[in-house]
Amino acid sequence: MLLFVAAVIGIARSHHLTGLAQALWVLVVFAFPVIGSLLWFLTGRRANTSSSRDAGRNPAKSAR
Repeated sequence: MLLFVAAVIGIARSHHLTGLAQALWVLVVFAFPVIGSLLWFLTGRRANTSSSRDAGRNPAKSAR
């Protein structure tokens, strides 16, 4: 249950996803609570952290 709630909160807070992508992730997590949550933490969240790390390394690139 905690994994499910954390996944939904993480999806809602992700800035790298469009509204449609967030809705699809939430549908996946609701349809398959355990597998969907694990997928979010293994794949979806990783894309978010790598984007924010890249922006911090090259401030000129993120300003564009």
